[in-house]
Amino acid sequence: MAEAAGGPARGGGLVLDGGGAVAHQAGVVGEVWRRESARIVAGLARMLAGDAGLAEELAQDALVAALEQWPVDGVPDNPGAWLTTVARRRAVDTLRLLKRRDRGQVVSV
Repeated sequence: MAEAAGGPARGGGLVLDGGGAVAHQAGVVGEVWRRESARIVAGLARMLAGDAGLAEELAQDALVAALEQWPVDGVPDNPGAWLTTVARRRAVDTLRLLKRRDRGQVVSV
């Protein structure tokens, strides 16, 4: 299997060469986003007491993380699960931050 900058390219048998790897991975990210975004946002909204706007924002943060990380590390074996995990972790961090703010321990978010 060909190696993308810094590691092997993975995910559904993708083989990425050095020339078009970044553009191709951006396309992979876009395809995964189209398939998975509604499910990710819905799951986050449930975690966030129905706050669909915040859920969408956190899901998009995960998308940005994928666009930054996948060209370096390669596409993960299960890209949908990767996006979901990153988004959920950001949601947990946000909930913790909001809880601290409500207690008066944080001045602003």
